[in-house]
Parts: sequence; structure tokens; C-alpha cells
Amino acid sequence: MLATRKLVDGFGESRTASSEQRRYLTRIANQFQTSNTEASRGTYGPTLRAKDPRKLRMHIAAENDKLAAKIHAKGHKFKFKKVEDPGEEQGLLASESEDTENEDEGTKTEDVADERTTNDNEAANAGSDGESDDESDDDESIEDIYHWICTKYRTSRGAELPGTVNPAVLESLFREQAASWKPIASKYLEAINRLVLRHVKRSCRDLISDKTVRKRIDERNKRAISKTRNLAIQQLNLILEDEMGGILQTTNNYFAENLAQNRHERILIRLKKYLAPMEVTPEEGVPYPVGLNLDDLIHRTHLSNEESAVYDIHDILNAYYKIAMKRFVDNVTLQVTERHYMGSNGPLKFFSPAYVGGLSDDDLKSLAGESKATRWSEKDLLSFSDSSNGL
Repeated sequence: MLATRKLVDGFGESRTASSEQRRYLTRIANQFQTSNTEASRGTYGPTLRAKDPRKLRMHIAAENDKLAAKIHAKGHKFKFKKVEDPGEEQGLLASESEDTENEDEGTKTEDVADERTTNDNEAANAGSDGESDDESDDDESIEDIYHWICTKYRTSRGAELPGTVNPAVLESLFREQAASWKPIASKYLEAINRLVLRHVKRSCRDLISDKTVRKRIDERNKRAISKTRNLAIQQLNLILEDEMGGILQTTNNYFAENLAQNRHERILIRLKKYLAPMEVTPEEGVPYPVGLNLDDLIHRTHLSNEESAVYDIHDILNAYYKIAMKRFVDNVTLQVTERHYMGSNGPLKFFSPAYVGGLSDDDLKSLAGESKATRWSEKDLLSFSDSSNGL
């Protein structure tokens, strides 16, 4: 008799009436919300494994760190140069350097000019056929960011005066430099979606013993998460449009400070290169320059208009990129993950007592109603138990 009674109790509370079904689902919803609140706040039970899916906040924090690291390491097209990098002002305008050398060598200049004229004519003929062999637009042949900026600067000249920077060029360069942000952030979004889906599925498994009810609630949770994913994708696209679609702008004071610092360091480096061969060290051990010639100093440290523009573009782009990169990562984690997945209207809040309270009788029955087989099995067992007691 005791074994029979345990089997009957295993069916759980009766769920034939709407009130019983609503009470049953409300109890599950309360437990579900408690579990989700703990997971979102990062308060975990001592029995959970180290990487348990229900440690949702821990897993999301790890994905946030991965997003920041990937954007920092792989978000740029070309690596920015440090001002003190060796040779940072060498080889940028090789053709101009060659022209200067050829002027000193006399007849070689004419040969080079003839060769360039021939090349120009060949390029013009190729252009007249509707084809171009210009390899300057091929990024695979570009060696570093200075070469890339110089190429883009030369091929994007507009109505601006020589040596000045067209704002449209900066915008175009930034968008190319940050083109990897979208695929990296999209993969992050999908990772967050999987974490939430896995957590909700695991919570349902732990809280709902009835496999049929569990499956029905699980399907509704999946639909809610799918809806959230679509909203999160829209939000990510809006953030990307803000960063890539409009003008470059920031009110962050670090932009102006970093730009001024880079310009200051560039001047110091050129001065040090000029003064280094002139320094002598007396017995006191303090070096000082000798033989300073101001005219020679100005000549040796002077940059052409194009060189100045290229280095200025690099420093502006570098200072702005750092600020925009951090802003983008913060906006993605806050507006995509926190607002849509972890917020008050997110999937963690979907299956709640308020949701159960708003269900119609038909919805209650479709979610928590007992099948005929279950009801007859329970009835048969109770009848068998009663008849056995009568004996």
C-alpha cells in the first residue's frame, strides 16, 4: 500500500481545474524568478559546480572581458604606431626622397623623369581602355599604417588646400580601421544568447519535474529569447550606425590631451635626432649640445606638407580610435546585454507570476493541464489502493 501511495504522490498536485493549474504554474514561476534573480546578481548556491550554466553573471562577465580583449587586439585593420617607434619618419615618401637624390646626381634625374613619363603614359592608356593597374588601392600590398594613410590621403584629395586634412578622409579611414567591430560584436551577442538560453533550460530542468510541462514552458522561453535576440541585433546595429554612420565626435577631454601629447613627442624626437651627434659628455656626466645651428636645425627637422598631414591624420585617428573603442564596448555590454537580456523586459523576467496571472483558461490548460493518460493512471492507482484497503 505504501508503495502505491508513493506512486500516486509522484504525479504531483492535481491540475484538472484552472485554479489548480494557475496555482501550480505560479509556484513554478516564483521559483524560476528566484533562480534568475540569483543568477543575474551573481549570488550562487554552494552546491553549484565551478562552470555551472546557472552561474549566468559569471559567464556574462567572462564574455564581456573577451569582447574588450578582442576589440583591443583584433578590432583594428592596421596597428597604430608609437611616436617613438624606430624609423617612424623614414620611407614614408620614398619617391620624393629619390627625386632629391636624383637632382644631386644630375643626369640621373632626366632618366628617372623619362621613365616616369613613360609609366604615366602607359597608365593613361590603360585608363582609356577602362582598366587600371594601380596597385595603390590594394591593401594587401600596404606595409603599415603610415603607408596606408599616405595612400588613402593621396587618392582622396579633394578641394582642401595642400597639407590640410579633409574631414571626410578621417571618417573613411576610421570606418575602415574599425570594420572588424561588427563581426566581433555579433559573435559576442550570439555567445550571450547561448548563455541565457542554456541557463533558462537548466533552470527549467531543475525546477519542473513534469517533463511535459517542462517542455511546454521551455518552448515559450525559447520564443521569448528569440524575440530578445532580434531586439538585441537591432540595438547593436544602432550602436554601430552611431559610431560608423555619422561624423566623428567626442567630448572626452582625453582626445585633445592625447593628440597634443603625440604632437609634442614628435617634435622632441626630431630634435633629439638632430642634437644627438652634437652632444658631448663632460666629466660631470651631463651631456649638452654643441655647435647648434638654428637654420640647420629648422631644415633638418622640417616636414613636408604631405608628411605633416599623414602624421597628423595618424595621431588624430589614434587618439579618437582609443576613445571610440572603449565607448563602443561599454555601449554594447550595457545596451545589448544588460538592457535586452538582463533587463526588466528581458527573457529572465518572462516566465513570472504576473505572466501566469494573465493567462487565459485555455493557455493554462495547454501549459499545465494533465493528460488523460496521467489522470487515468492516477485514478486507477487510487482505486486499486482503496480496494486493497477494503480487503
